[in-house]
Amino acid sequence: YPISKVQDPQIPVMTAAVTSGVTMDSPSPVAGFEPWRASSAPDGDAWVPSSGLPKFFTTKFSAAKVISSYQVGCPASPASPVVAPKTWTLEGSNDGVNYTVLDTRTNQPGFSSGETRIYAITASSQAAYLYYKFNVTAAQSGTQVGLHDFQLRQPKLGIVRVYANDKLVMTRELISSGEQWRMPSGFKADFWQFEVESGVEIRSLQAASSAKELETV
Repeated sequence: YPISKVQDPQIPVMTAAVTSGVTMDSPSPVAGFEPWRASSAPDGDAWVPSSGLPKFFTTKFSAAKVISSYQVGCPASPASPVVAPKTWTLEGSNDGVNYTVLDTRTNQPGFSSGETRIYAITASSQAAYLYYKFNVTAAQSGTQVGLHDFQLRQPKLGIVRVYANDKLVMTRELISSGEQWRMPSGFKADFWQFEVESGVEIRSLQAASSAKELETV
């Protein structure tokens, strides 16, 4: 019964081609506009390949991930709306050679300078991939493309944090409904506190002294 899913960003704020185990690469970037700059913090940073389309860049994770949505941004500069992507595919691979198309967008309306948009990947196309390729076949105008604020997101229902006498003793991600987990042991507490951060409707949260007792609640 989840109403929605928390979309957890998987690309860190990039400071180089390899950052925190994530690698972003492309065959022909313009110097100073490498693909990792599409996911860095400064507004002026962007991925800008050499002129001519199609052009692509890849994002490689240290372990395969299921991606359920992604973010595409237009660089923040007066000339940027014409270089924003118009038609593209997002593709996944586990060997960096053979790719599967996960999402296709055709003739997207023009972007405003600095605008970002989020696109969902249909559930039937979601699978764990090590590589993700963003492949642009048309820009808003001309044959030069630029991209800023790119992000890949993984589905997550939410997070539960458990406190013993105001001390954080456990953090647990919610992946599916009806989950059960063992409370941390070794803590003597007068009271326990549960903090829930979620994008779904939580209908019940129950605690018991044993799994058998929980099943009867």
